[in-house]
Amino acid sequence: MTNIFHSLRHCLLAVGLCCMFISNAAFAANGCSVYSEYGGNKGKTWFNEYYFGPATDNFLEIFSKNTTVNQNNPSIWNKWYIGIYTSNSTDFYSLSNNTTACTLSGGRTYITNRNPALKLGSIGDAIVVVFDGVPTSASSKEIDAFVFSNDSPPKPYNNTSKFYTPTCAPLKSALDAQVTALGSGSTYSGQNLLVLGSYGTKDLARVPDGVGNWDLTSFSGSGTAYTECVTNDPVDIVKSFTWSPTITTPTSSGTVDPGAIVTFTIAARNATQASMTGVEISDTLPDGLALTGTPTASPGASASCSGAPATCVLTAPATLSANSTAWMSFQVVVSNSTGFAGATIQNTAMQTAGTSLVPAPSADAFITVATGLSLSLAADKSIASSGDLVTFTVAAQNATSYPMTGTVVTIPFSAGFTYHAGYTPTVSSGSISCSATSCTWTLPATLAAGAMPTLTFQATVSGSSGQSLALTATQTAGSTLSVNPYATASVAIAGPATSGFNACHNFSSSSCSPATGRLLTRLAGTAFTMDIVALKADGTLQTSYVGSGGAAKTVKVDLIDVLNADAIVATQNATFPASDTTGRVTVAWTDINTAYPHLKVRIAETGGASPVTSVSSDGFALRPPALLVTTSAAATAELSDSTPVIKAGLPFTVKAVTSPTVGYAATVTIDAGKLATDNVRTGALTLAGAATPLNLQVNANPSNNAAYDEAGYFYAKPGAFRDDLFTAIDLNAPAGCDPAATCDCISSATGDANLSDLLVGTTDRYGCSIGNKATVSFARFIPHHFAMKTTPTFVAGHTACSFTYMDQPFTLSAAIEAQNAAGGKTQNYHGAFANGTVTVQIENSNSGAAIPATRLNRPGTQSWSQGSFPFAADKFTRPASPAAPDGPFDQLAIGISVTDETALPLAQRPLLINRDMDEATTACTADTPGTSDGTCPAVSLIPTSGKTTSLRFGRLRLSNAYGSPLLALPVPVQAEYFKTGTGWLVNTQDSCTSIGAGNVALINHAPATFSTSMQANNVTASGALASGKGMIKLPKPAPASAVKSSVTVCVDLGPDTASATTGVPTPACSATASANMPWLQGRWTETQYDDDPFSLATFGVYKSRPVVYMRELY
Repeated sequence: MTNIFHSLRHCLLAVGLCCMFISNAAFAANGCSVYSEYGGNKGKTWFNEYYFGPATDNFLEIFSKNTTVNQNNPSIWNKWYIGIYTSNSTDFYSLSNNTTACTLSGGRTYITNRNPALKLGSIGDAIVVVFDGVPTSASSKEIDAFVFSNDSPPKPYNNTSKFYTPTCAPLKSALDAQVTALGSGSTYSGQNLLVLGSYGTKDLARVPDGVGNWDLTSFSGSGTAYTECVTNDPVDIVKSFTWSPTITTPTSSGTVDPGAIVTFTIAARNATQASMTGVEISDTLPDGLALTGTPTASPGASASCSGAPATCVLTAPATLSANSTAWMSFQVVVSNSTGFAGATIQNTAMQTAGTSLVPAPSADAFITVATGLSLSLAADKSIASSGDLVTFTVAAQNATSYPMTGTVVTIPFSAGFTYHAGYTPTVSSGSISCSATSCTWTLPATLAAGAMPTLTFQATVSGSSGQSLALTATQTAGSTLSVNPYATASVAIAGPATSGFNACHNFSSSSCSPATGRLLTRLAGTAFTMDIVALKADGTLQTSYVGSGGAAKTVKVDLIDVLNADAIVATQNATFPASDTTGRVTVAWTDINTAYPHLKVRIAETGGASPVTSVSSDGFALRPPALLVTTSAAATAELSDSTPVIKAGLPFTVKAVTSPTVGYAATVTIDAGKLATDNVRTGALTLAGAATPLNLQVNANPSNNAAYDEAGYFYAKPGAFRDDLFTAIDLNAPAGCDPAATCDCISSATGDANLSDLLVGTTDRYGCSIGNKATVSFARFIPHHFAMKTTPTFVAGHTACSFTYMDQPFTLSAAIEAQNAAGGKTQNYHGAFANGTVTVQIENSNSGAAIPATRLNRPGTQSWSQGSFPFAADKFTRPASPAAPDGPFDQLAIGISVTDETALPLAQRPLLINRDMDEATTACTADTPGTSDGTCPAVSLIPTSGKTTSLRFGRLRLSNAYGSPLLALPVPVQAEYFKTGTGWLVNTQDSCTSIGAGNVALINHAPATFSTSMQANNVTASGALASGKGMIKLPKPAPASAVKSSVTVCVDLGPDTASATTGVPTPACSATASANMPWLQGRWTETQYDDDPFSLATFGVYKSRPVVYMRELY
């Protein structure tokens, strides 16, 4: 069913109690509502049902279980009334008329009021009460009540989560907030007097005669049994509250014409059931309304108006009875002042005395005033030179809703205006008459509502420089208003002609000099200001360019690019304000993100007969921010193992950018004096692709454009990358300025101020140079390769014999150098940054069998120093084990290799070039620099440049000798070498070893007295061996020994190892001079090859031979 809402309002089932509901449902044949038993389910909880809306069939039903309240006893319910209380009305409906009662099964009786006037849809929010008796009678009693809301279905008291407590709280408190809301006109929700919760859904009501306490119905709803309250209050709900009168101000709404008369009626209604006393209503008229005539009042009431503005007071009868109204009426005239044209005026009446609530009741009425005759006056120019003609246009519109008659508009020519008779004035309607003093425009006899004719005429203006003139058009006849409409046009007399303009820097502490007009370097992307100044012919400030009382003047200001045919970079208007006496105006420039090396300011007047255009005397640079220099060589500084690594001389990338970048693509010069290193030498940085190797293009996107010829790290200090030319227009300007404080930009390098893209100190100036403000670290650079600096030097132990004994000193030296890609030495390959390891490779006859590098003795400490490594070896040692002599190595090869940066791929490591040897293989591919790396790991030192050497394990051997005591006795000596697989052989190549007599010692004489006959100082030696052999010759004993004598002959080659048993060498050989050739010592009596050679020489004994005696005869 459309617009039907079902409420959970519970009906009363208790004997003697009643409930009610409102509905628009159709009636059944028996005259009772079809919803009276809610679908016929008698055993269920009862609910009332209601409808609100514009329907004419609204009605309210009252249900009672009391058996005496039925259709057979109308005398009981015919005296009942329904009271409906709203915020501004009270209505009562008797059940004695238009009422039907019917009794259904179970003794339930429904009493239906069918009064068509009961239209709840038009009532609004209300409290609905059932009275036993006339409601306004003091003897009437309240039976039941609920709160009704048009906005939502009725709800239980408070809300569904709370209930009227079973502690029997006073009923008045249950509806206090709702009744107060009704009295103040507030919005509220409908409520029925229901009880929810564990006590079931029960209703709160009274017995039909309205006597006693309000109570819960004991039979309605399910839930916990509940004993009826006997202590609840017997107060009547509605009668316990005080109600205020309702004030109304009926009047016409909408727009009224100026001067119209409007009637206000102020009505105060007592919408309650109780009388009110001492009620007064006051209405103080607002601006725009003026009282006219005498007010009137309703019978028994009085009205009076007095004061300015007038205040009208309605005094109700001393006692304003229930549901009665008192009123007063008065008239006002609507102001025709232009100040109220189109305005809305609010008139408010308020209760000021008598029974009331707080806040006091009030009512408002609103009227809108029409605009009347609307005039406008416009000039074709706002600034004119004295003597100029100005064209004026007047428009007159009837802005009312009625025709206007006899309207005349007059334009008097005030001082400074002279009517121009040479121009014929024109009107779109009406007629015009002009003289030297005024123009009078007579509009059509009847000016229709909304019509807007126009008038055009000319006048000559004259006045002093900067003077502002005003011409006024005024309505002087016609539909008269108390204040006639008017309109004004203003024309300013142009100030004195300026000889020109200038622009100068706007300082924060003091303004600039108009004559010098200095403009300082500014920063792109950062807002800046400057002063625009008007100049006299002598170049001084024209302070009266506008002048006191003068109209504002506007000039157009352009920033122009001098190097680009004065192209406009940015533009704006600058206005010298009205009455300005300074002759200067400040302009601010923002959002210029492009850098320009030379800008000037062009200033042009936008008005006047002969507008002046000037260009600033000074130019300025709009510089970019400082450079941000980045590089692909960006390893963590001062770490000897950081990455990335770049080979010295190979390309890497250096980039310099500014932000913003637009307009700046200069090449900055690298200041080599600001490149530094913590090591030995600052290398040379070169940049490819520029005009010179020391220029870098800014805001480009280079790749591999740089190279550095040293190792380690280097640093570009602030200003190393620098452009000193971009701000040339401001550099050291003006003449004689202080470069640290007063020049147009700061060129002083103290504290790197010249690089600053922030204002330097309090100078309000930027640095002149565009460069890097922060130190940039470049690293880590390593040698491109290693190379043999010179040809290795080798001198054999026996140069003339082309061989060397193991442990015999020889000379082998070479110089290795760390180099860049161009072959230059990287001197900073030094200390912690020199990590190259130099190792030795040894082999014989290209056998592919490595000989331990430890056999080669490398004297002293060999390390890298400033890019060089001095390699040296002084002997090839015998094997560590004395039981395993080896050799000979007749085609010995010795080489060296350098390894560094082993964590890198082989192709990225610095390698020793010209490698041609590999001890581990019989064949390898030699390195060809620039072509192929080959496979050989080492560079051979021996053989080199045709020099070879043969290494042999050698010893010196003495043979025993026997002979006559009458003759000298020769002792054979021979040099031997060890041949693996064969044993000891005579070293026939040795014709170099030399034994002197002083190297021979004679020991162990037998008998001991033989020592006097055989002394070492008489021994002779053959000197140098011949093909490995030599002779020691002992003299014949003197005196001759009578007995067999012997002596041990030894050659002192060097210190002997002491005997393990005796603690001294056996035998101990100590000659006058040691031969100092330990490499020829042998293992004769001890375990090491460090024994001097010896033999036994015997006199008086013959060696056994195949013959006894042999003599040659000639």
